[in-house]
Amino acid sequence: MTIQVDTREHLIPQIKDYLATSIIGPEVPEFIFRCLPLADYLLDNNGHTILIERKSISDFSGSYRELKERLAEMRLLEYDRTGLLLEGTYSIAQGYIWFYRNNELIPGIKYQTMCNFLTHQQELGTRMYRTLSLEETIWKLIHIHNYLPKLDAPSPALKCGSATELFVQLPGIGPKSVKKLKETYITPYDALLNLSGKSKKVLEKW
Repeated sequence: MTIQVDTREHLIPQIKDYLATSIIGPEVPEFIFRCLPLADYLLDNNGHTILIERKSISDFSGSYRELKERLAEMRLLEYDRTGLLLEGTYSIAQGYIWFYRNNELIPGIKYQTMCNFLTHQQELGTRMYRTLSLEETIWKLIHIHNYLPKLDAPSPALKCGSATELFVQLPGIGPKSVKKLKETYITPYDALLNLSGKSKKVLEKW
């Protein structure tokens, strides 16, 4: 049960200071500082893992093109999940995000570009996280770490009052698919037994 911090992370002194002063409590796992192959943080809770890249808003604004390839490489590694954490505050004006750098308010990338980038990366499987400060980032990492095992725990997530409502909540099945299932199988039970792909995997975790 550890949170590993890449030794190339330039904020390590501040992280250690927070851990010694304000980041305390029984829920705080062990922090280890070591060189990671990719990303800034590796969260490992009894074999449940997530690799997270942290970017300040200003860094993201200047490096999002290179970040695209980095996130793709992270997804190819053996960890269960990957994530991108954006840290800091910004405002929106004239279609751009604005943030402070050296006490000066400067424009960054277009807000639409940022939204498109984050939406696309999330669709590819990278989870998105947002914090306002480094201290909040540390707390968020802690709570993500502690919650990881629950993400793999079976739970009855489907809520339905009929067989049709059950089917349409499964991935890849819509009203047309349900109609075809009704035409192909005599009972809903027969249809369930013959499901395949993502729908079958969802039911296997019930």
